[in-house]
Amino acid sequence: MLLLSLVFLLTACANPTRQDFKAWQVAGEDPQQFLSLPLASGQVVVIGSGAIMDMGISLIPESYPPYLHVGILVIDDGSPYVYHITGVAGFNLTGLPPTDVIKGKVQRTPLGRFLRRYHHVAIYEPTGLDKERIAAYVRTQLREEAPFDPYFNYAEHEKLYCTEFIALALEAGGAERFELPPNRPNRSVSVVLDWLKIPDHGLLMPSDLVVASKRVALLSIRHTLTEIYLLNALKEELHRRFTCDQRLGNLFYWNGFKVRLRKPVDRFMDTGLALFPLDSEVDEREVRLAVRELADEMYGALPETAVLSRCEDIKQESVLAGQ
Repeated sequence: MLLLSLVFLLTACANPTRQDFKAWQVAGEDPQQFLSLPLASGQVVVIGSGAIMDMGISLIPESYPPYLHVGILVIDDGSPYVYHITGVAGFNLTGLPPTDVIKGKVQRTPLGRFLRRYHHVAIYEPTGLDKERIAAYVRTQLREEAPFDPYFNYAEHEKLYCTEFIALALEAGGAERFELPPNRPNRSVSVVLDWLKIPDHGLLMPSDLVVASKRVALLSIRHTLTEIYLLNALKEELHRRFTCDQRLGNLFYWNGFKVRLRKPVDRFMDTGLALFPLDSEVDEREVRLAVRELADEMYGALPETAVLSRCEDIKQESVLAGQ
C-alpha cells in the first residue's frame, strides 16, 4: 500500500522521487541524477491493471491494449490531481445487465491516491497540444458533473466513458478527432456486448490516446518493473491466443460471487509471474520471449496462418450479415 509519507509528499505539492516507488522510469533521465517527476497540467495518465475483469476487457479490441483506464493530470493550487470518470454498480436483484445499474460522474482524485489504487501508472506528454485548454476542459466537466456512460456509446457525448472523456479533452487542446479502432470479430465477445447494451462498433482505449515515445514516467508503488513487464506480456499473450473462434468461457467462469480465471489460465499467469526474480533487471523483450515460450510449452505453438484464415472468414461473414 501507499506509504503515508508519500501521501504527504503528493498532497503538499512536492514531487515524489524514485525512492518512493518500487518501479520508476523517467524519460531522458541521467542515471547519476536523483530526479523528481516532471509533472505538468494537461499530461495524460494511464493505468495498467491485473484485475480479472480488466483482463476480460483487454480481449475486446483487435489490437492488444496495455492500459485500461485514463485521466488527465492537473496541478490545482500546487498539488497534482487526476481528473477521470468512472462508474460504480448499484444493487441488481432483477437480472438486468450490470450496465443498467452503473452510475458515476467525473472525479478529481489526488495523484497519491491514484497511484495507490492501481497496479502501475504511466504518464504521457500530449503531442503538440494546448495543455491549458485540456486542463480547462476537464475542470469544466468536473464542475458540471458530467455523467458516466456505462454503455460506452461514442456516438453521443451527453454521457462519457473514461477514454471518451479524455479524447474530448485532448480534442479541446487541438487534437484531431479520434476514430474508433475495431473490435476483434469474436462471436462470444459480441454476445456479451449485446447483453450489456454496448455497441459492437469499437472501443476507444487509453493506448489510442498516447504516443509511446512521449512517456514521461512509468510508476508503481507496490510492483517492480519486472512484475509490470511480466504482467503485460502475459496479458498480451492471452490476447494473441484469444482468437476469433475462442469463447470467453474458455478463460473465465462465474463462481456465484465473482468472475474467476479458469485453472489452466490461472496456472499460466502464476507460472509466468515466476519466470524471473521480481527484483531482477530484465529487458522487456526478453520477458516477452520467455512468456511466448511458456505459452507454447503449456498450450502448444499457435498456428498463425490458420488463425488468420479463420479470422478473415469470420470478418467476411460479419460483413455479409451487415454487422
